[in-house]
Amino acid sequence: MGLYLDLKLEYSLPSMRNWAASPDFLLKISRLSENIEGNILECSCGVSTIVLAQRLKLNGKGHVFSLEHDPLFADKTKQELQRHNLLDWATIITAPLVKYSIGGGEHFWYSLDLLPKHISVDMIVIDGPPAHIGKLARYPAGPLLFHRLKNGGIIALDDSDRDDEKEVVSKWLHEFKDYEALNVDCEKGCVLLVSKA
Repeated sequence: MGLYLDLKLEYSLPSMRNWAASPDFLLKISRLSENIEGNILECSCGVSTIVLAQRLKLNGKGHVFSLEHDPLFADKTKQELQRHNLLDWATIITAPLVKYSIGGGEHFWYSLDLLPKHISVDMIVIDGPPAHIGKLARYPAGPLLFHRLKNGGIIALDDSDRDDEKEVVSKWLHEFKDYEALNVDCEKGCVLLVSKA
């Protein structure tokens, strides 16, 4: 209900259970983006894309760029964006999983070929790729995306109660020493990375 009230939604949202982001996480990222008028970058599209795009529409400025490896799910999210009249506020980038050699290992993660090269962002939301693709599936977001974050920007990681995500956060804090982690009480766990400054 908080999402519907805060976002002044005219149409229903997709399911927020099972693999999808939970309502409390979505409400958190919505409220974190209340004053954003720039870009938001997210890893994995879905109901979070609708929430963030609607928030930016209310803000009157900004754009969501969403990386998604599954073309069918990308199409479903585009249909939802259209249903909510949000196509001008979000871009779904179909980004197949490709192999990267980073952090002392090999990882499958989103191709960045279609992501605009020089965009900077105010917020990064990480809710993919899915854990089943391999160990520390979300780790590459740090080395590959964090440099795009503007000063004062924020990173939100979903599913942080899982062991893999705990290890990912530990690696990020070791490699990106200007950040500190804040645990947020959400159904599946949420960690926010913010600048120590």
